[in-house]
Amino acid sequence: ISMASGVFGSISFAYALTLGKASLTAVVIGVQPLIVIVLGLIFVRFISEVKKEELNKKALLLKGVSFTLMIVGLVILEI
Repeated sequence: ISMASGVFGSISFAYALTLGKASLTAVVIGVQPLIVIVLGLIFVRFISEVKKEELNKKALLLKGVSFTLMIVGLVILEI
């Protein structure tokens, strides 16, 4: 599944580049970590075979700060 989703993601990204501005597509790709976190939380909650992820305050704070720094970096790149 992982390899197929990676291939699908690459094809989708290439197609998005053909449709619009590359800078807008890059910003959408920059939101990928948030999507990964949300999907990870969903999988952990509903699929028992998925390894449990730490969801304590410290871990969530670290993820939030990391995501914020990535967004700030994307904003700086777009300026």
